[in-house]
Amino acid sequence: MIQTAMTVAAVGAAVTQVAEKLPFPTELYSDMGGTFAPQLYFGSDIDASTDLPVNRAGIDPEEEDATWWVDFNMGERTEISTLGADADAADVATWITEVAR
Repeated sequence: MIQTAMTVAAVGAAVTQVAEKLPFPTELYSDMGGTFAPQLYFGSDIDASTDLPVNRAGIDPEEEDATWWVDFNMGERTEISTLGADADAADVATWITEVAR
């Protein structure tokens, strides 16, 4: 069994708090083939194979020093923050908004 820095439930709570602070709409979706942790999907471009936006943000529960990340256009560009699991949701939302511009 993988030792995780965060539980999936803790990731879900953090992701939900960040979603509430973002100035644009998001969809919460859990990758059932990966960590099972929810991620934030956003943007107007949609991946036809999943019907989800092509941009996503999250924090990986397996990482000891987990930090927030954003993937753009299905991973063509990735930004990794210095904000960790204990970061304030408003700070994370601000960072996501800034890198999404």
